Amino acid sequence: MLKIRSVAGVISALAVCGAAHAADIPQWQYSIGPGITIPANTPTENERRPSVSLDANAFYGWNSFVSIGPEIGYTFGMRNKGVINGSAFHGDSYSSTAETRLFHATGEVKVGPAFNLGPLYVKPYAIGGGGFYWTHTTDGIMTVQTENGVGQAPDPNEGNSSNGGWNAGAGVDVIVGGALLGIDFRYHSVINGGSASNNDYFVPSLRLGLFY
Repeated sequence: MLKIRSVAGVISALAVCGAAHAADIPQWQYSIGPGITIPANTPTENERRPSVSLDANAFYGWNSFVSIGPEIGYTFGMRNKGVINGSAFHGDSYSSTAETRLFHATGEVKVGPAFNLGPLYVKPYAIGGGGFYWTHTTDGIMTVQTENGVGQAPDPNEGNSSNGGWNAGAGVDVIVGGALLGIDFRYHSVINGGSASNNDYFVPSLRLGLFY
């Protein structure tokens, strides 16, 4: 019983300590996140290749545990490849010079404690949100690999699509003075009625920012 009480006491002390030190952190956080967008798909129709991405957000500390704020993000261009479906080349693989670009504007909620470790704070968190997602596929040339050789044609996937979507993930912020350095891992899902493997993405990123 004494051991249980001792452990409970330590946990309570850590929680109080974390909350108390979190109150010293300025309420506004601004950061950018260079990263990479990785399609959460398997080699199927309209597979996309990874691309460099960049996002930016601003969070207001609602209290010592919860922050809320807007985020925007852009994926610069995932090359298309995959397997053709529903044409004379059905089942043949292809690659393309066309690129799929993504933009999102969402509201986000971050939840997590902050712990003081000498000159710095460490703030692990869970994050999630949703909002607007825009998908743009550029024009390009499709190269088809068939049993009879190689053929080329304009990529038919060119176009724009505006949809809703959501994201969820986790990360860690390290705060020194007014500067922030962290890592973030996010899962994005674009809701457009298509194949989940065609519209879901993992985005690991580095966080660089300031607190005020």
